[in-house]
Amino acid sequence: VLELDFLRFHCYFPRRDFARHGAIMTSFIRAVRGILDATGRRIALLARIAASPAAAYELGFDVAAWARERLVDGISAGAFLNTQWHVAIADYRALVGDAVALYACTDCPADRRPGLPVRKLPSEPAMLRGFAAGHLADGADGVELFNFFCVREGAWGDTTEPAFATLREMKGLAALRGTKKSYTVMSGWGVA
Repeated sequence: VLELDFLRFHCYFPRRDFARHGAIMTSFIRAVRGILDATGRRIALLARIAASPAAAYELGFDVAAWARERLVDGISAGAFLNTQWHVAIADYRALVGDAVALYACTDCPADRRPGLPVRKLPSEPAMLRGFAAGHLADGADGVELFNFFCVREGAWGDTTEPAFATLREMKGLAALRGTKKSYTVMSGWGVA
């Protein structure tokens, strides 16, 4: 898999002329797809973009065009340096159908608001379960744990081990049923 992380400093264009910017980025994605196809191996292409198709489009990402041309194999939708607890899976599914895998993407901070301690998703099993259960129930094909390792390195304060044992429970809704879960209504910072 090659993932193109378009959420890392996500403003590539001014917020106008969306169709032109989408065409530029689609041309780029088309070129990347061509390079991958020329290897003679099947390499999946995943794009990490904003939490909703409308926000993605304003940032220059025309996912409907990508799906029509079969340029990407998956979309991972989320936020920059924060976990977005509402990812518009149904809206994305309406644009791309079943041919493109859809993932809800986390980041290390689960909740980051002024005056409160940063809650870190990788070290909180109930929050990991809640994030996965909510998005899988909404129709996501899976979740991507972006920056999962960061708590180990002391990012955002303390140094803790990620809750690796919880990952087995996040494979599907059946494994999550009956487990303790926490949900966050808003995340507070860094939403594209």
